[in-house]
Amino acid sequence: MPRRAYPNDPSGNWLTFIRNHMDVSWAMDLCVVRTIGFKALYVLVIMEHGSRRIRHWNVTDSPSMDWIIQQLREATPFGEVPRFLHRDNDRLYGKGVSKFLKDSFIEDVRSAFGAHSDEVGHPFQKYSDTCSDSYRTLLGAERRCPEILK
Repeated sequence: MPRRAYPNDPSGNWLTFIRNHMDVSWAMDLCVVRTIGFKALYVLVIMEHGSRRIRHWNVTDSPSMDWIIQQLREATPFGEVPRFLHRDNDRLYGKGVSKFLKDSFIEDVRSAFGAHSDEVGHPFQKYSDTCSDSYRTLLGAERRCPEILK
């Protein structure tokens, strides 16, 4: 009889969970982008897992828990909510974001703190890692000042 890959975990692993719930899962992440003047801008992106469609994004120079909750409201109009929302454990989210998700009947799935593997880490990490590069390109900053931005 073949051995199971995870004999102590009857529910399977994280990657199996993601594959099984791809169409009812969204991910949320906050990316930091530096401007030419080295000012920090924060980009919040909410993306559907199954279609890789960006549901909502916005930029601010001073994110707060209330601002993030408002972005979640804007991303979920007319009751269009995912079953699961994957996010990291950023302190900025606070308890208010968890309460909002619970009140909206969205299951809050947090990634492990400091996880670096794609299997156990935040499923949005690949997009997040390229986020600042994409925004630099959109702003045309790479052509003007590549040695400072890289």
